[in-house]
Amino acid sequence: MADVVGVGDILLDAEAISGGVAPSTIWQELEAWGVALPDWQRFVVSHAVRDGELSEDRIGEAYRLFLREAKLDKGTEELPVIPSSVTGRANSITIGALQLKEMKALKGVNAIPETSGLTFGPGLTVIYGHNGAGKSGFARALSAVCFSRSNQNIFGNVYDTTPTHSPASVEIVLDRGGSAETVRFVFGDENDDLQRISVFDSSSARIHLAQENTLGFQPVGFDVFDEMGRVIGLIGKKLDAAIEALTKPNDFGKLFIEPGPVAEEIAQLSAETEIAPLRARGTFGKAELERLEEVARQEKETSAKSSAEAMKALSAAKADITSIQTRIADLLPKISEEACKSGLGLLAEQAATTVKAVEAGAEAVKHPDLKQTGTDKWDAFVEASRDLGLAEKEAYPQSGEPCLLCHRPLDEPSATLIRRMWAFLDDVARQAMLAVDDQINARIKSLRELDLTLLPPESRIRSDLSKIDPGLVAALDEVSEALIKRRDEIVSALDTNSAGSMPKGEILPPTKLLSDAVAKIDEQKKALRAGKFDEVLAKLKAEHIELRQRQVLSKNIEDVVSYVENLKWLKAANAKKRSGLSTRFLTDKQRSLFQTHIEGAYRERLDHECGLLDCSFPYELKTRGSAGQTLRGLRVQGGHRPEDIFSEGEQRALALADFLTEVNLNPASAAVILDDPVTSMDHQRKRKIAIRLADEATRRQVIVFTHDLVFLTLLADHAENAAIPLERHWVERLDGVPGHVNIGDIPANTREYRKTTKAREFLAKAKKASGSEKVDHIRSGAGALRRTLEVVVIQYLFKDVVQRWDEQVHLGALNKIEWSNELADEIVALQDDTSRLLEGHSNSDEFAGGMPEVDSLEKLIDRVDAVIEKAKQERQ
Repeated sequence: MADVVGVGDILLDAEAISGGVAPSTIWQELEAWGVALPDWQRFVVSHAVRDGELSEDRIGEAYRLFLREAKLDKGTEELPVIPSSVTGRANSITIGALQLKEMKALKGVNAIPETSGLTFGPGLTVIYGHNGAGKSGFARALSAVCFSRSNQNIFGNVYDTTPTHSPASVEIVLDRGGSAETVRFVFGDENDDLQRISVFDSSSARIHLAQENTLGFQPVGFDVFDEMGRVIGLIGKKLDAAIEALTKPNDFGKLFIEPGPVAEEIAQLSAETEIAPLRARGTFGKAELERLEEVARQEKETSAKSSAEAMKALSAAKADITSIQTRIADLLPKISEEACKSGLGLLAEQAATTVKAVEAGAEAVKHPDLKQTGTDKWDAFVEASRDLGLAEKEAYPQSGEPCLLCHRPLDEPSATLIRRMWAFLDDVARQAMLAVDDQINARIKSLRELDLTLLPPESRIRSDLSKIDPGLVAALDEVSEALIKRRDEIVSALDTNSAGSMPKGEILPPTKLLSDAVAKIDEQKKALRAGKFDEVLAKLKAEHIELRQRQVLSKNIEDVVSYVENLKWLKAANAKKRSGLSTRFLTDKQRSLFQTHIEGAYRERLDHECGLLDCSFPYELKTRGSAGQTLRGLRVQGGHRPEDIFSEGEQRALALADFLTEVNLNPASAAVILDDPVTSMDHQRKRKIAIRLADEATRRQVIVFTHDLVFLTLLADHAENAAIPLERHWVERLDGVPGHVNIGDIPANTREYRKTTKAREFLAKAKKASGSEKVDHIRSGAGALRRTLEVVVIQYLFKDVVQRWDEQVHLGALNKIEWSNELADEIVALQDDTSRLLEGHSNSDEFAGGMPEVDSLEKLIDRVDAVIEKAKQERQ
C-alpha cells in the first residue's frame, strides 16, 4: 500500500517516511493552522499562498470578512468565498506515479492556436523557442494550472478584437502509472494532482527572493507571514479610516431651546445608551399629541383659574378609574381559570351524554349492516320522519298503512320498528345530551355578549383620561385586548368541542396599573389641598417641556439612533483593533515553524543546492518577533541586501536553489517546470544548472522552456551522457502566428545526429509521400544531414579537441587526429549539396536544377555514412 502524505515541503528525506507515519510539513502545518483561524484570517493566508501578494480587491474582501467576524457590519453584505483548502494543496494524497503527458486544446491563451500542443517525456523535456515564438504562452499556461509561487494571469490574443465569452482553458493529459486521463482545466480552478507539479519562472523567482529591505530571500512557505502582516496592517488602516469617518461631536443639543430631561439625556449619549428606551422617548403619536395639547391647555387654565376647578377634574378622573376597576372585577370571573374549568366540565359532560345517547339509539333499532345508527345524521332522519308521519295522521303508523318512503303497506313488525325509532327521540339519554348542548350554547352566547372594551373610542371617559394620563389609556387598551383574546379562546374551545385549546392559568387584573394612576391623582389632589398650587403648575410646565422635547426628538430620532449606533460601533471597533488586529499569532507561528523546519533539514538542503549551483554565500538565519515578523529569512552577513551584493544571475541562482530545496524536500513532488531558468547567467553556471537539472530528471519529470541555445545544447548533452530519456520540441513563429510546434526537434546537435539515423527516418517518410509533403521530408532529411556533418567535424574529424559551447580546448586528443585533405573536401562538398536540397542552389553539377528527389537524398546519406567511417579513423 502506498504511503499517504501531505502535498507540501516535507523537510526530511523520502526514506524518513518508510515507517508509515507521515512527517509534518510546512504546508500541512499551514493547512492545520489556517483552518482554525477566523474566516478573514483564513481567507488572507489562503490567498497569500496562492497569489504571493493580495490585490486591492482581495484586501477589500478580507476587510469585509473581518467586519463580519467582529460584528461590525450589518450582517447582510455579500461575502467572498473562502477557499476550502488553505494552501491550495491536497491535505493528503497517495504518493503514486504521476506524469504530465501532454497539453493541448489551448483556448484563449495568448495568440497560440488551439491546434498547437506539447508532449512531455518521463525524464527530461526541453522546449526551445526564440523570443516571441509563443514558448512563454505554453509556460504561463502550465504555471497557471500547476503549483506556482506567482499568480499568472492568462490573456487571450490582444490583437484579436473579436469578443469571446468562453473562459480560457487547456486540456492536460496525466498518466498515473499507466492510466492516462485527460483533464479540461479552466484557468482559475485547482487540481490536486497538478499541485504536485511545481513551476519556476521569473515571477516566482522574485518571490523566492523577497524584496523587503531587511530580507535576502525567504524559504518557501514563510513569505505568507509577511504578506499576512502587510494585509493586517492595511485592514487596520481601513478600520482607522472608518473610525475617523464616524467620529463626530454630539451636536443634538442645538435641537432644544430650553433645558429639560430629554435634552439632558441627549447631551449624555454614549456607547452604553440603550436604543429601545431611546426610541421609546422618541415615539410621539396621537396620544402624546393629545396629551401635549391637554397639558398646554391645563397649564394655561391653571394659571388663570382656582385650585378648586383643578381638584374637580382630578376627582372626576379618579371616579372614572374606580369605575373601571369595578368593571374589570365583574368581568374577570366570567373568563377566569375557574370559568375555563367549568367549560371543560361542560365539554366532558357533553361527550359522556352523547355516547349514552348514541348507545340508546343503536340499542333501539340496531342492525348489523347499518353503521350510522345513533349518529347525528340518523338522529336528524328519525326526527324528520316523525314530524312527517304525525303530520299525515296522529296515530301513524298502524299495520296496513303505507310506508312514508316506499308507500307499500306496513306489516306489524315494520310499524313496531318505526314506533321504537320515534320513541328514541324522547329517550332520557337523548334529552340529557340536548340539555348539555343548550348549556354550552348559552355559555357561548353570554361570553359573546360581554363588552370587554374598557375605553370605547368615542367615550367621554377615554377623552377625559387621555387629558389626565395618556399612558394609562394606552395600557388599558392593552388590557382590553388581553380580555378579548381570552374570551375568544374560551368561545372557540366550547364551539368546536376542543378541550385541548381551552386556555389555562389565571388572567390577572391590572391592579398595580390602576392603583398607581389613583395614587398619582391623590398626590396631585394632596398638593392642591396643601395649597401647593404653584407646585402643581410647575409640574404641568415640566411635563409640557418634556412633551415638546419628545416631539422634537421624534422628528430627529433616526439621526440620534444612528449616532448612538455609531458610538457603539466605534467602541467595538476600537476594542477589536486592539485585540483582533494583533500580529502576535503570526509571530508565534513563524517562530514555531522556523524552529521545526528551517534550522534543520531546510538549511542543510539549501546549502547543498547552493553548492551544486555554485551560489554558496555567507548567510544567516535571523529571527525576531515584531508585528508578526518572526522569520526574517536569509540575510547576507553584514546586513547587506542581496541585490546590493550579487548580480542578477547570482540572485536567480539563489532563487533556483531555494526552489529545488522545496521540490526535493517534498516526496509528493512529481515534476518540475522551469521557464528560462538561466536568464542573466554566465556560461559556467549554465553548465552547472544543466548538470543539476539533468540529475533532477533521474528522480522526477523535468520540463524546461528556454530560448538559450547554449543552455539547450548543454542540457541535451548531459541528458544523453547520463542516458536520461530526452524529449524535445521547437516552438516557432510562422507567418506572424506564434505557437507552431515542431515535435521531436530542437536546433541542437544531440547524440542522434552522430549517425545518419535521423536523415534515414525522413528518407523513409519521403518514399511513402508525394507532392509537397515528399519535398518537405526530403528537405528535412537534408537538414538532418547538415547537422550530422557538424557533429562529424567536431567529434570524429577533430576528435572533440574543441567542443561547441565549451571554453576548454582538449589538447590531449590532438594526437588522435588523422587529417585528410580529401576528406575535408568531401565534407565541404556535402555541405554544399545538402544546401541545394534545402535552399534550391548548389555548385555541383550533379545536384543543380529541378525539384529535390528521393534518390538525391539517399545518395547524400550514403556519402555521409562513408565520411563518418573515414573520419572515425585515428592517427596510429
